[in-house]
Amino acid sequence: MKSAIEQIIAKIEAMHINDPRVNDELDEITRILATDETRAIETINLLDENTINWISSLFADLAYVFQSRKFIETIVALEQKFPMIDLRIWIDDAIEAMD
Repeated sequence: MKSAIEQIIAKIEAMHINDPRVNDELDEITRILATDETRAIETINLLDENTINWISSLFADLAYVFQSRKFIETIVALEQKFPMIDLRIWIDDAIEAMD
C-alpha cells in the first residue's frame, strides 16, 4: 500500500499542478486506502511529510468511509509529527465527515 501511494505521488509530482489527472490520481489513492482501515492507518503512519501533505485533502473522504475514532486520532497525531504542514482544516473536515 505504501509503495503504491508513493508511486502515485511521484506521478502527480511529475504533472503540472493544474493537470486534471492529478485529481484522478488522488482518487486512486483514496480507493487504495479505503479498502482496509487498519492497513490505511499503518500506511499513513509510515508516510513522509511530503506524501502526507499531498494526501491530507483525502482525510475527510476516508473518515466518511471508516467512521472511526481511531482514524481521527491517527490524523490528529500527524499534526504533531509534521508541524510544518497545516493539517487543521483537513482534520476538521474529517471530524465533520463522521457526523
